[in-house]
Amino acid sequence: MIKAFKLAVALGLTFSSLALAQNCDSLLEQVRAKYRKITDLKAHVVQTVCSAASGTCTRYEGELELRRPDKLRMDITRPDKQEIVCDGNTIWLHLISEKQVMKSDIKSSPQFLVWLNPLDKLLSGRAKDGCSNNGDYLFFMELDELKDIIKAVKIMVDRKTLLITGIEAVDVNGNSAEYSFSKIKVNPGLKPARFNFIMPKNAEIIENQ
Repeated sequence: MIKAFKLAVALGLTFSSLALAQNCDSLLEQVRAKYRKITDLKAHVVQTVCSAASGTCTRYEGELELRRPDKLRMDITRPDKQEIVCDGNTIWLHLISEKQVMKSDIKSSPQFLVWLNPLDKLLSGRAKDGCSNNGDYLFFMELDELKDIIKAVKIMVDRKTLLITGIEAVDVNGNSAEYSFSKIKVNPGLKPARFNFIMPKNAEIIENQ
C-alpha cells in the first residue's frame, strides 16, 4: 500500500510538472502572438547594469523606441545624457557631455538591450521554467541563438496586456542587466528615420573592434 501511494504521488508530480510546462508553452505562445502584431513600440525604461569584473552597478533611465525587426533607439536622461541607436548593423553610443561617439558592429557589441530586443530574438527561444509570479507571468528562457553570449534570461509579462514589463539577463562573463518598462505604447508609428544616427558636430569617434 505504501509503495502504491508513493508511486501515485510520483506520477501525480510528473503529470503536474508536464501540465505546468505545457501551460507555460501555451502562455508564451500567447505573448509571441501579441508581439507578432507589433511593428514598433515606445516605453519608459529603467536599466541597471552590473559589471562582474568591478562588482559595481549603474542605473540608467530614459526613453526606448523599437522597430521590427532589429532597430533600437534609447535616449538616456539619467545619470548622464546618452544616445544609443542601433540601425540593425551598427550601434552608435553618443556620450553627449563628453562629446564622444562610440561605434560598434552589432556582432561585437556588449549592449544587452540590443540582443534582447523583444521585437527581434528574445521571444524566439523557449521557456524552461515559469510561469506565474504575483499574478503576472514569469518566464525563464533558453535562447539557443544567443547561447554564446547570453547565459540566462528571465522575462516578466503583464497578465492582462501580455506586454513585457521586465527583463533580467546574465551574460557568459557574469555581467548582468535588469530592465523595467512602463508607459508602453504599441504601434505608435515610429518613422524609420528615428533609427538613423546623425553624427553630431565636433564629436570624437571611437570605433570598437
